[in-house]
Amino acid sequence: MAKINTRDRNKNIPGRKPNWEYRFEAASVNGRRKSISKSGFATKKEALQAGAKAMSEYNNAGMLFRPSEISLSDYFDLWMKQYCEINLKYKTQQSYRFIIDKHLRPALGGYKLCSITPAVIQSYINDVSKNGYSTSYVHSMLSVLVSAFNYAIFPLEYVRDNPVVHIRFPSNTRPKRERIVLSTEDFERLMVKFPFGNRYHIPLLLGVECGLRISETCGLTWDDIDFEARTIKVDKQVVKRYSTTTGKQEWFFTSPKYDSRRVIRMGQNVYAELKAEKERQEKNKWLYRELYATYGTVQQEDEKGETITGFASGVDAEAVNLLCVDENGRFTSPSCLAYASRVIRFKLGITYDFHALRHTHATILIESGVTPKIVQQRLGHRNVATTLQTYVHVTDAMQDEALQKFEEVLGSTSHSVGLGVHECFERGQSVDNRTGA
Repeated sequence: MAKINTRDRNKNIPGRKPNWEYRFEAASVNGRRKSISKSGFATKKEALQAGAKAMSEYNNAGMLFRPSEISLSDYFDLWMKQYCEINLKYKTQQSYRFIIDKHLRPALGGYKLCSITPAVIQSYINDVSKNGYSTSYVHSMLSVLVSAFNYAIFPLEYVRDNPVVHIRFPSNTRPKRERIVLSTEDFERLMVKFPFGNRYHIPLLLGVECGLRISETCGLTWDDIDFEARTIKVDKQVVKRYSTTTGKQEWFFTSPKYDSRRVIRMGQNVYAELKAEKERQEKNKWLYRELYATYGTVQQEDEKGETITGFASGVDAEAVNLLCVDENGRFTSPSCLAYASRVIRFKLGITYDFHALRHTHATILIESGVTPKIVQQRLGHRNVATTLQTYVHVTDAMQDEALQKFEEVLGSTSHSVGLGVHECFERGQSVDNRTGA
């Protein structure tokens, strides 16, 4: 450990006041020894005190606290600023902040980072699970804690061990919500309730026939539609955040989840509906004239210093031609689609959320014999395992097809060795007696 040395630079100089200096060794640069020093102190004690403070700040890279003393609450703030705001998407940051402020900070924030134990976290997770939170939500809380402590281990080296890895997941958490697949009849009821011309019609159609996420659907602009090639470009989604231009919360474009940019083909039905929607919007612009809502581009820097683009109503800038709008041009946002979800659930009595359309799209494709790799590309998954494990549901049609194929194989095998299984039973013979075994 470096030692703080002091000396009086004016020692043995008659008539000069004491001029004490501290000095300690710093890291070598290019093989040459370096030191940090400062003079101008009236006493040796003052020089030692200032030197100790300077060395502490140097050893902790300028931090104004001791890592052994920082609370978990303060560490969450440091972690969010140093890691999350730089490496994570804005929507993920919002999710982390909500979990921290709503759950983790009130319950665990008062503990010191270095002294919190697995027992404390286990007790908290047990209590949370008893309050009816879903398995996936409790997992989200643990994920935040795991990531935060991992960063504290490396590169910060504030702690040596991650207490969260020792946690046993409670068995009494509420089971995950069942993923929803709509029947053909239920989707037809949706289309009757929200016919062409209704602001929810096109988003619902794109959700089920293209498998788009809700934020991707609302993020589409007419520039993304290629009628000649009959394709839809999915290279952005919308998230809400504060705008420095308007001083309000506005919608901004970001890359899709998992950066899943893709181009997907649209079928004849989607092609015809979008063609008609384009004509409808052009007609409405003429009818409403200056009352038709318009949106202009707003730009600003995000936490990473990168320029992000959004849009705001009435801004005098480059126009943003949104695809999902009402008859007077108002943007149909994910928040607006929440109203449609309530109508579908409570008035139509259909178990539904917008993501059910995506589940339905994937399941119909797999059920129709489309290869999982194609389904993965349309949905924008990182790997095909996600497609198969998460979005493909075992339907009655799949069960019937599997049973039919099994019986076909069994039937051909039975005839090749003599009597079939059912024939054996009818004659009172054992299966083994068929082959003389």
